[in-house]
Amino acid sequence: ERALQQAKADLEHKVDERTAELQTLNAQLQASLGEKEVLLKEIHHRVKNNMQVISSLLSLQADSIDEPHLLAMFRDSQQRIQSMALVHDILYRSNNLGRSDLALYTRRLVAELRQSYSMDPEQVHVLLDLDEVFVSMDIIIPYGLLLHELVSNCFKHAFAPGDGGEIR
Repeated sequence: ERALQQAKADLEHKVDERTAELQTLNAQLQASLGEKEVLLKEIHHRVKNNMQVISSLLSLQADSIDEPHLLAMFRDSQQRIQSMALVHDILYRSNNLGRSDLALYTRRLVAELRQSYSMDPEQVHVLLDLDEVFVSMDIIIPYGLLLHELVSNCFKHAFAPGDGGEIR
């Protein structure tokens, strides 16, 4: 009976030691994860800022272009870069750095494109029926470029000057 009590005491002591070790390791992992999240947020912030710089450079260059076709190409490139920068902005502000909400991204991108094309909200209504869906960057970047093309084509080509309509 004494041997069993001693074995039990030894086992409880080993469990306590191992629990303390695991708590220490867990605290270290949490600290490391926190540092990595801060670093990843900083990377998203810098990428977004670099894309904004590229967009600004394109805008400056576009100011010296007189040919409408070339100017349109510059503006389209600038808007594509802004749609990718928007992903990084959303990720930077997000609590989940690996995934983005497509609904939030879609709303913001459509709003930016509406502003970019100076579309009057009273004339052109955009109806978005969106569910909250979280996806990785591997999906949201091509999604953003595709959405950009679809919405900008609607704004550019779907309505005659002065006419209104609806985009769903």
